[in-house]
Amino acid sequence: MPEVHHGLCQAKVFITEEKTFRNLSLYEQRITRIIHKNLEQLLKYQLLRKAGKRTSPMANTEIKHPQPIPLTRFATAADDPNGFAFSDAPEAAAAAPNSAGPPLEKVA
Repeated sequence: MPEVHHGLCQAKVFITEEKTFRNLSLYEQRITRIIHKNLEQLLKYQLLRKAGKRTSPMANTEIKHPQPIPLTRFATAADDPNGFAFSDAPEAAAAAPNSAGPPLEKVA
């Protein structure tokens, strides 16, 4: 008798959830069509690639990689357009004595 009860329960669910099962069937059909369409397109592109033909609209486009932005600014010549320059010429700064003042004395 358990088989009969099981069959009746399934029949009741199919009757009460008829719309849900119909929608599931529709979704499955749509997904299957999309899968087959995409598979055909993939195979077509693979054959074209193997033949050396490029049909993609992006195939002839050169990829431009952006230049990395430095994390810090470098000191440059005064005429540099970024406006950052040495306060003294680099040669003058190297020749100048240490202007930090006299050395510190130890306090006892």
